[in-house]
Amino acid sequence: MAYARDVTGGGSAHDVSGHGTLNAAILGGYNDESGSLYRDLAGYQYGLGISPYGRLAATKVFLDSGAWGYGGTYEALVSGSYNLGARITNNSWGAADNRYTAASSSLTP
Repeated sequence: MAYARDVTGGGSAHDVSGHGTLNAAILGGYNDESGSLYRDLAGYQYGLGISPYGRLAATKVFLDSGAWGYGGTYEALVSGSYNLGARITNNSWGAADNRYTAASSSLTP
């Protein structure tokens, strides 16, 4: 991990394993274990992401309860990650109705 930060005010960036975590693991998961427990029948390594040597970071935006916990703007959130070295962000959040809104568009370049 390049960094892990908490922007919820909860004081800890520990992971509670959400949708964004799953997507990050698909991208940069790393597993150097050996043996049949760590490989499928075709020989593929379990837990190995698309870019296993990529550098990942995390910004906690949800409270441990699952509620949205960030009170700032999306622009400030992404800018904070950029200032810490991120050049690609995985904003895998959802909403009850899953609509693309004006707020959603603020996260795209």
